[in-house]
Amino acid sequence: MSHKLFLRRVRQRIAGNPQEPLLDHFLTHLIQRGYAPGTWYRYLCITDDFGRWLGRRSLTWKATQDFLTRQLPGCHRTTHSVRRTRYSRTVLRHLLEMDGIKLNPTRAAIRFPDRLLEQYRQHLEQVRGLAPVTVHHRCDLAKRMLCRFQIRRSAQLAAWTADQIQQYIAWLVRPYRTSTGRAMTSATRSFLRFLLQVRLIHRDLAAAVPALAHWRLAPLPQTLTLQEIERLVEVGPQPTPLELRDRAILLCMVELGLRRPDVTGLQRDGVDMTNGVLRLRHHKERENAAMPMTDRLAGAIEAYLRHGRPACQSPFLFVLHRAPVGKPLTPNALRGIVCKIARHAGLESRIRGTHIFRHSLASRMLAAGANLKQIADVLGHQSIDTTMIYTKVDMHALRQVALPWPGSRKVRP
Repeated sequence: MSHKLFLRRVRQRIAGNPQEPLLDHFLTHLIQRGYAPGTWYRYLCITDDFGRWLGRRSLTWKATQDFLTRQLPGCHRTTHSVRRTRYSRTVLRHLLEMDGIKLNPTRAAIRFPDRLLEQYRQHLEQVRGLAPVTVHHRCDLAKRMLCRFQIRRSAQLAAWTADQIQQYIAWLVRPYRTSTGRAMTSATRSFLRFLLQVRLIHRDLAAAVPALAHWRLAPLPQTLTLQEIERLVEVGPQPTPLELRDRAILLCMVELGLRRPDVTGLQRDGVDMTNGVLRLRHHKERENAAMPMTDRLAGAIEAYLRHGRPACQSPFLFVLHRAPVGKPLTPNALRGIVCKIARHAGLESRIRGTHIFRHSLASRMLAAGANLKQIADVLGHQSIDTTMIYTKVDMHALRQVALPWPGSRKVRP
């Protein structure tokens, strides 16, 4: 069915609806966000039924809940998507978001675990000042802990014991590697300290969380060769808009060593082509930084802005190219993009995440003569000790200090 025919059918459908101006605005909103014509029609079928039921009353969150719980279950229409409560709830949520109506119910109706997690999230963001990705992971682990203990009210938290915490940690970290387990235990201690601070528990149970064995600076950072990096960033003769976006994203990580949250947080007004500077906000350090762009990175970003980026009002540099068009990419989406590029380049066994690009950049800088302070400034390390691990990949410097093997006259390269 053609675009115009879909549009005509939708407008005929909502004609005479008491909420016709709102639905017409909703239709325009969907078109601007890049939704397919078939999606318009399904969305407007649901909102048309809702508008006729609502009549001249005001659009509120409570009204949508009444429609979903009272009106919709008794609807006998043949359209399958109208009868699906979950799909209808998603559609009405989009309508409320477009109209600027808050989706959360009253505080009295929120369950205790949800209130606690929201309070913990605000503590991590406003008091601790953690990066958004760290906040997400810690809240996710806190929710997992509450579900494991089946917490429904605050009195259950006060009954926790040190033995229960140790048994929980043993269950939690068993399927994971040591590095992942250490991150989980650290997040669990953070949540337990928060519970002690808000007086929901009366003992410092964070001390009961066992420490996993770890030798500092023991692992050797994995790096990519220049040939492997060139295989990743090469692009075809006529790249698609998605390929232009993905290549610019990849070069931000390859040539500047940016973390995923730094890349997703880049904004259009932070790109200074005149001076060749990329301005960004380090989420982890909570500070602004100006990074000089290489010619290749500047060219990739310019090509994306001119020929790849969809027309939208989003202030973010890298956005979705499918509906909803203009929504900023998430850090997890960036990891998926990198893994997809690695598969196409035949390097999926070498690249399982994005941190390998930071390791590779630090290794190249060290080999070119940069000192640890310069590398720490580029990578955004708060402590020089974090950068010390890269001294183990500087083979030239290690040969200068290595002692000869007993019985030999010199050290073999």
